[in-house]
Amino acid sequence: ISEKVRIHPSGVTSFNNGIELGSGLDATAANTLDDYEEGSWTPTFQNMGDGTYTVRTGRYTKVGQMIMAAFHFDVDAIGSASGALVITGLPFTALAVSANYGGMTVAHASGWDSDLANLGGLINAGASAFPVYYMATNGNMTSASHAQLDEGNFLGVIMYQTA
Repeated sequence: ISEKVRIHPSGVTSFNNGIELGSGLDATAANTLDDYEEGSWTPTFQNMGDGTYTVRTGRYTKVGQMIMAAFHFDVDAIGSASGALVITGLPFTALAVSANYGGMTVAHASGWDSDLANLGGLINAGASAFPVYYMATNGNMTSASHAQLDEGNFLGVIMYQTA
């Protein structure tokens, strides 16, 4: 789905299958919102092996270069999943600009090892996947692993830029 929206203080009209919030706005003006998209994506845990999900879904909104994506995993069986917990399948590759990171905030996590605190994620420049981190008891951010996830729910929100 691709829609266009223009913002202007004078009223609301429609144009070219889009919506103009105002009138008399020059279509080439810098203040037009010319890239808006909503859709679904399929988040996946890297190295899942024969582990299974009962739910694995995601939705995203793209406004210009900004991506906001939500995901929901319900891991039914961890099986032979191993290694670092990395989420793949981002709806867009992150902008490849040095030191330009995106991040993840966890909305809900159940079934995790009880020692995990402050779960989060870091999306590196140019990446299409990202690792899940937690704050270890020594205060350092550490990569989470499949062994710590076990079975349960994991829901989060991601914000990052794309090209």
